[in-house]
Formats: sequence, structure tokens, C-alpha cells
Amino acid sequence: MIEAKSGVEFDGNDIWLNGDLISKCDVEDKWLVFGDIDTKSGFESLEEAIKFCLEQKQ
Repeated sequence: MIEAKSGVEFDGNDIWLNGDLISKCDVEDKWLVFGDIDTKSGFESLEEAIKFCLEQKQ
């Protein structure tokens, strides 16, 4: 497993963005974010998940 502390890394179907893991949940067809502080699920699109990650780092 890869954990990117900064920048963007791709590991199969997972995306690491500045230390947060963004992963597609096939069962619910939602994007999940596993961050430093919290887990937020239920994003309809990858764009929403990325926006959430970027806003958390500000």
C-alpha cells in the first residue's frame, strides 16, 4: 500500500491525495475518503471527494 504525504499517488483503484485515501466503494457505488481526522463517505462523484480532501487541508 502507498501512503502519499503530499501530492497524488495511484495504487490500483485507490487514490492518495495529500495523505488522504480516496477509494471507490463498489457495493454502494460511492466514493469514500479516509483522512487524517475523519472518515467521510457517500460522495456521488470523484470530484466531490477530491474537493472535500482539498478543503480539509486549508
